[in-house]
Amino acid sequence: MNFWTAIVAIVTLACLTSIINAWISQRQNRRDDARNRETDQVSTRLEEMERELRDRIQNLERIVTDDSENLKQQFRDLERDQNRNQSR
Repeated sequence: MNFWTAIVAIVTLACLTSIINAWISQRQNRRDDARNRETDQVSTRLEEMERELRDRIQNLERIVTDDSENLKQQFRDLERDQNRNQSR
């Protein structure tokens, strides 16, 4: 192998290495993007669930701390609504 052949071989290897590294990096970026989208979806769903749970807790706290007479009235109203729905 003469000098110029060695130079061409070295340059060719360097170019191939650069191309392979770019290809690997691109594949990794695609995977990362997919993971980020999935993580964002999970995060959004968790935030929705947290809001729902907070609302439920507030309702339960309101029911527990309400006056007993008011609570009795709410139960009567619920029973009345159920009876109306059943008679239809």
